Amino acid sequence: LPISSAAEVVRDLSKLQHEFGAAQNLPELQAIPQHVLRLPHSGNVALTLRVKAFLNSAPVYRLKGHLQLGVVKNVYLGATHCRSEHLFGVLDAVTKYVRALYADRSDPFWRISVEQRDIEALRTAALLHDIGHIAFGHALEEMSGLFEGRMHEDYAIDVARGSKENGAPLEGSALRDRTVIESWLKRNCGVATHDIQAFLNEVALILKPEIPISMLTAHDGRLYRFESDRYKIEILHSILDSAIDADKLDYLLRDAHHCGVQYANGIDVDRFFQALTCLTPNVEQTDWPRACIGITEKGILPVESILVARYQMFSSVYWHHTVRAMDAMLQYALETYVS
Repeated sequence: LPISSAAEVVRDLSKLQHEFGAAQNLPELQAIPQHVLRLPHSGNVALTLRVKAFLNSAPVYRLKGHLQLGVVKNVYLGATHCRSEHLFGVLDAVTKYVRALYADRSDPFWRISVEQRDIEALRTAALLHDIGHIAFGHALEEMSGLFEGRMHEDYAIDVARGSKENGAPLEGSALRDRTVIESWLKRNCGVATHDIQAFLNEVALILKPEIPISMLTAHDGRLYRFESDRYKIEILHSILDSAIDADKLDYLLRDAHHCGVQYANGIDVDRFFQALTCLTPNVEQTDWPRACIGITEKGILPVESILVARYQMFSSVYWHHTVRAMDAMLQYALETYVS
């Protein structure tokens, strides 16, 4: 990365010395947190003051009333866990992804490029990614025509941006959630009032990178800092939304635990994190122009186990014939009511 001063060189090199690079002072990365939130499957999740404040906020209280798996509880009686549990499970999983990428020795991109602010934005995106879910959200959002532009992902992005995609101001619950989040960032995260929108803009980009699919590496083979920043956003996004993201890893293990099925137990999570790395395109690479998380060769089997577990969970739980019948009746009732 071309640099502008000797001080910048020293600062970048210092990222190589500390266990968590530029994020060494982030309290949630501690190996053994002293205050924890105990969750099924996840175990101890770091409960810092700012995490506790978000746990007790209005957007999370709303999610405590929504079942993670909706009507699945009528087939698997233990599937009564709520979306707020999954939300903090994803936050914990994201933290593990971050630790794993700092431990990666196959590619220096993460350690050199990522700042503490980026990780704080990623963790905020993890907390916001599901706040727009309604009751029976996944089943109802299959009605794409009815929910076009109103998916839970759209809601989270609008709240982060501070306006709707068409530029219209927020209203209703979105405006209330935005006010809560602004207050939380100022009081608990140390984000200055004048910096809140810039910080939340980065959160919105992590949730939905608005970056054209094009080669960003210069023809001279060097990776410039601006291109590096764009790659960084794509990698942060892939931790929350990709084939091997923290969201999927959490819900597969959590849902299997509550449903009492064993399909996700074969995932070698430890080996997966040992193999986690960053993938960045290069000049010769024309078939994969985006950056994302990936795995080294030793992670192939753990990733295969994740993909197989997801297939089996859909076959046996999410798309169980009784569940699909009940979802269809729910969708029919909503369509009839709305029309």
